[in-house]
Amino acid sequence: MLSRVTLLTRAAADRRFGDAMSITIHSAAPVANVNFEHYCEEPGCKEWGGSGHSPSTDIPGRWWCWEHFPYKTYEQQQPLRRKLEAAENHLK
Repeated sequence: MLSRVTLLTRAAADRRFGDAMSITIHSAAPVANVNFEHYCEEPGCKEWGGSGHSPSTDIPGRWWCWEHFPYKTYEQQQPLRRKLEAAENHLK
């Protein structure tokens, strides 16, 4: 059973957003409901390109898998480096 707080929160959201919270409402814009498939741009990589980048809306976005994403910070790179080093050491 839902708590009173949950019910009040849902009621407030319904009043504030109305049917906008419904997944049955769709846009009338021609490409608004189109799903795009983005694969990694690295040659030979078949992974999903979940990390995209575009400097402006005039330039099409470019997509990479996390391994090939070129804009990672140093902190973001460390887990991937450890994973690749562990895999490399395992093969030896």
